[in-house]
Amino acid sequence: MSLGEFIARHRTAILGLCTMLVAAGAWAAATMPVAIFPEVAFHRITVIARAGNLPVEQTLTALTQPLENVLAGVLGVEIIRSQTTLGGTQIDLTFGWKSDMLRALQLVQAGMEEVRPNLPADTRMEARLLDTSAFPIVGVAVTSHRRTLAELSDFVIYELTPQLRTIPGVYRVERNGAKVREYALTVDPERLVAHRLELGTVEKAVREANVIVAGGQVRDGYHLVLTVVHGGGARTDTLTDIVLAEDHGAPVRLGDVARIESALREDFTRAAANGEPAALIGISRQPTGNAVMISDGVRERIAALARVHPDYTFSVFYDEADLVHDSIASVRDSIAIGLVLAVATIFLFVADVRATLVAAAVVPATVLISCIVLRSLGMTFNLMTLGGIAAGIGLVLDDAIVVVENFHRHRALGEAGEDVLDASMGEIAHALVGSTLTPVVVLLPLGFLGGVAGAFFRPLAVTMSVALLVSLGLALTFTPALTTAFEPAKPRPVRRGPGDRLTHWLIRFYTRGLAWTLGHAWAAVIVGAGFLALAWVAYRHVETGFIPVMDEGAFVLDYWAPPGTSLEQTVRMLETVDGILAHTPEVTAFARRTGAELGFFLTETNRGDYSVRLRRGGRRPIEDVMAGVRDQIHAQLPGVRVEFVQILQDMIGDLSGTPNPVEVKVFGADQAALERTAAIANGLVGKIEGIVDTFDGITRVGPTYRIEVDEQRAKMVGLSAMAVQGWLETAITGSVVGQVLEGDRAIPLRLRYPDAVRADMRAVQNLTLVAPGATLAPLGGLARLGPGPLAIERTRENLRQLVRVTARLEGRDLGSATRDVREALARDLVLPAGVSLEYGGLYASQQRAFRELVTVFFAAVACVLALLLIEFGSVAAAVAIVVGSSLALSGSLAALWATGTALNVSSMVGMIMVVGIVAKNGILLLDFAGRSGSDTGDVNAALVRAGSVRLRPIIMTSLAAVAGLAPLAFGIGAGGQMQQPLAIAILGGISLAMLFSLLGVPLLYMLAGRLLAGRRESIPLANK
Repeated sequence: MSLGEFIARHRTAILGLCTMLVAAGAWAAATMPVAIFPEVAFHRITVIARAGNLPVEQTLTALTQPLENVLAGVLGVEIIRSQTTLGGTQIDLTFGWKSDMLRALQLVQAGMEEVRPNLPADTRMEARLLDTSAFPIVGVAVTSHRRTLAELSDFVIYELTPQLRTIPGVYRVERNGAKVREYALTVDPERLVAHRLELGTVEKAVREANVIVAGGQVRDGYHLVLTVVHGGGARTDTLTDIVLAEDHGAPVRLGDVARIESALREDFTRAAANGEPAALIGISRQPTGNAVMISDGVRERIAALARVHPDYTFSVFYDEADLVHDSIASVRDSIAIGLVLAVATIFLFVADVRATLVAAAVVPATVLISCIVLRSLGMTFNLMTLGGIAAGIGLVLDDAIVVVENFHRHRALGEAGEDVLDASMGEIAHALVGSTLTPVVVLLPLGFLGGVAGAFFRPLAVTMSVALLVSLGLALTFTPALTTAFEPAKPRPVRRGPGDRLTHWLIRFYTRGLAWTLGHAWAAVIVGAGFLALAWVAYRHVETGFIPVMDEGAFVLDYWAPPGTSLEQTVRMLETVDGILAHTPEVTAFARRTGAELGFFLTETNRGDYSVRLRRGGRRPIEDVMAGVRDQIHAQLPGVRVEFVQILQDMIGDLSGTPNPVEVKVFGADQAALERTAAIANGLVGKIEGIVDTFDGITRVGPTYRIEVDEQRAKMVGLSAMAVQGWLETAITGSVVGQVLEGDRAIPLRLRYPDAVRADMRAVQNLTLVAPGATLAPLGGLARLGPGPLAIERTRENLRQLVRVTARLEGRDLGSATRDVREALARDLVLPAGVSLEYGGLYASQQRAFRELVTVFFAAVACVLALLLIEFGSVAAAVAIVVGSSLALSGSLAALWATGTALNVSSMVGMIMVVGIVAKNGILLLDFAGRSGSDTGDVNAALVRAGSVRLRPIIMTSLAAVAGLAPLAFGIGAGGQMQQPLAIAILGGISLAMLFSLLGVPLLYMLAGRLLAGRRESIPLANK
């Protein structure tokens, strides 16, 4: 039974089954999670460890190096980076892209526990696996003009946070600016000295009295009664009655030397929203969470809370769902516009409404049925999957166009009924399978692409492959079945459309041109060489980049106040930045974090970031907005260093470990030499045009004060350096000595000195300690006091010390800017002995991605070649199609150059796809030539005949592909820039596809046949 006979016999079943699949696909599409980017595990784990307030050098040796030595041995670790500051370290582990990250996280946590006994006693550690769910998708700010910060914090911690945690799909709810309430047990230093009380005595007495413990259960008659012992220190009203000691026979109560007062735990962070103090909430989603549904849920919850708690004001300062909505709408519009243009192209040539609607029906059917497969694979609707659908509209229509056009051609020849179906499907089915599988096998190697490029473009390749395979199945069954269902019972005369008249004229012109080309091969070879020269020139002049940049409608402003700036002074300086943002017309909301930043990082108190949200609709481009804010900050706050980056770009950079476009790594063992070299390199980099936000990589944490204990004097009064440190830590930072129960909340109780001592270095210098035996010991008599060195962060990579000089770009492409940086440093920078340079950042990621993409390109060519050998059984045919398809890449490079579009990962993926798309036309041509020339053996006549017959479907499929990609190529709407380079590269290749398919492939086939066989090779018969 032939395919045509099978379709005719089972037409009703085919149409019914397809209808059910479309209905199931509609359900899958409606329930599929929505996000801005694909679900990606970036194969990075970050470890943050804190051990009090150790100096940087001691933190490096006591905390960072032991952790590094253990974690560097974890299976799969490729790169280990560390950043060490006062009392804390951040270690970033990068694993191979084939690593099992859940197992890797377990191994990292096991390594942390293994080394814990060798770390400082109070070390706190946390490890996180970084993926797209590690960053918030919604940011909420809570402010109040009527409530205190303590009341606002309690509301956020105990009411708002639990409400947000229970929204389906939410992963984490993280707070900034919300303070933990506690009770401060503030000791009066003068009274402590007057009563000759050690600070340790006070701490011990409070701890022993701050108890609520069971004494046991008593069997009292018929009851079992629990006895509970309550100490006087468990309630605030009796806490001051605790007896600490006796002074000349009189009891000294806690209330005699200290007072208890409500306070907030000092975590050295501050938060604000739109210039007002606030608590900030960041909500991140689970890998399977729906960004839009989570956003809607957050807005519903805060609206409900606002009605119940009118004293609090809620505002959303970041919402990824805005970009998701706009991006999906833009891609949806691109799909719709492309579909309309492609369908109009079909109608232009066939002038038959029924045939046009049949072809158009394939697109929604393919998209919906593909959603079933995508949902079963755990994928989401995002920029890449939707972009794959939009980019594949023309290709999806290709198969339907070929079927409809061939059916239309056979009807024009006078055939009718089932004979048309049987003849048309029997003629093209074989070529249809081969031509559709060609772009699929081209996309196959993209599945093995690693790094950020693979993480983002693999879902696009999967989506397009699924859609193409579904469209092939529909073209072989659904399209012919629907065509015959719509075929009128009584044959009608075939109408000639405008495209037919154009085609007849083109056929006459084409047959003469092809005959001349086959007879003057040398001229065609010269033309081909010209196109190769064009490709080389375009390649030398085209800009280069990494991941396409799009206008997200939001950006992050990172800032660094001068080293050592207090938290309060930093906040006062930032009020100027608040004013600049408030008076920028495009800004609708902004939130500030000080001492913290977006994501999971170790942050100093003099740095932080702003999350800035721009208004939707008509406004200046985001690059212009950022440049304007940057210029104002530099003019009004020259001492504040700032960096600007869009939020999703910042997230991608942080997740991939390469946040800066330009990064010069200065390695060496001598820290002083590294700092001098980095400072000189930074000056040279800053002079290059288009480079902004330069940083010499030297992070000065702030001043230190040295208290060098005289051991002899200390021992004479019964003290030691450790005792002095403990006294100072309790006096300045405070020590939690218990907790007070208030309902269902346990409020910490912190013993400390008053603010007058804790906030004044001179008061610290004048402290008097009470030694054992009630001996008074002034701090100045026990130790030499004086300023210490300026604390500087230490950075390491793969256990080597380095300083990173970084910069961002403004109006420059990545490739040319990095080339200028390398030339400037090679020419003007003299490296000291033991110092070396390496280049990292996005440039290094770009180079890795380009090398992988070149490998993928050759793998794709090999796959196409293998498929063609199976299809035709002819080396000449396979070589002709592959070479002709590859030559079309000159059009891709020329299009990128002409439009000023960068050669980046997106455009390179498009160029790889060009090979498969262009090969489709060659397959259709040579397959028909094989059928028509198998009897005569006349190669030239068969090629001319095949070209004249296949000219119309090749023109139709090419124009349909152009029409489908045109909206993406213009990059209209939010998120449109992500697929724009891909679309431009494909359109550039398709623009030359007809030339190389209709003239180049026949000529190359003839030349290859002569070269391989030493004579005219016979036309290859299509495999049956």
